[in-house]
Amino acid sequence: MAIKLGDVSAIGRAENWRVVPDDRQQKVEVLDGVVVLDFGRFEAGDSFTCSANFDMDNFEMLKKYWINRTPITITDQSGNVYLGCRVVIKGWEDLRLFEKKYRKVSLEIWRV
Repeated sequence: MAIKLGDVSAIGRAENWRVVPDDRQQKVEVLDGVVVLDFGRFEAGDSFTCSANFDMDNFEMLKKYWINRTPITITDQSGNVYLGCRVVIKGWEDLRLFEKKYRKVSLEIWRV
């Protein structure tokens, strides 16, 4: 199954799908002389990175989501659904497949 980003679908499977846990909740404090360690994780703040191929029409829609910071629903290749995510395009390269132009896009997806 290909990833789906709002109304945009990738062509084929995403490459290098990776979860980056949000560890901003990590704290070390001293309370009344006692060291308190909190290594909690804020799951809703996790982000995802991957590369995926898109045709030019879908790439332009994806670019609008990125520029406008539009919250969208993401469906990963395992069928997991994440609501209210923001997509960041980290880079792209042109691909020539058959007679149509495609782009391979490096993405970062932030859960809000």
